[in-house]
Amino acid sequence: MRKRYPIGSRIELVEMTDDPQPIEPGTTGTLRDIDDAGTLFVTWDNGCGLGLIPGKDVFNVLPSDQPEKAGPNAPGKPQSRHKTGRGGQER
Repeated sequence: MRKRYPIGSRIELVEMTDDPQPIEPGTTGTLRDIDDAGTLFVTWDNGCGLGLIPGKDVFNVLPSDQPEKAGPNAPGKPQSRHKTGRGGQER
């Protein structure tokens, strides 16, 4: 997961289906961490810190001309939609 989604990747939410207070579709954010269970913790541009869990939510990894922390694994190409699950609040 960490190789597929480098820290600093820009994420766009398509759908969050299993959360009582989901983040609105189209919201973008920056990937900050991935835990051992595979939860992607995103700092959303609207100030929320809700994570994405594989199998539940749908999101896109956005192309980036200048990732926040450029490195050898920095995202550069658009990727297809990904189904992930919803997670708890970021700690």
